[in-house]
Amino acid sequence: MSASNEYTYWHLTPNGWVSGDSKTDFGKRIQKEEPNDTVLTILYKEYQASPFSKMEITQERTFEIKDKDEIAKLEEKFPFKPYID
Repeated sequence: MSASNEYTYWHLTPNGWVSGDSKTDFGKRIQKEEPNDTVLTILYKEYQASPFSKMEITQERTFEIKDKDEIAKLEEKFPFKPYID
């Protein structure tokens, strides 16, 4: 069992970043419907194996549309910040 294992899916839309499904260590798993206009989804994870371990933070692209120019334009307009809420 890990000391900490949390995640949030972030969806980039033409209006900016929208939080999706998430799980925190001491809260319920939250499920949200993905926006229909999502162009990119990033899975942001924080994992710590034990209280003595370093926190591992990863960002994984799990979905992207084929139009890479549109993604780049929106990423420039809305830089990814994992703590948006």
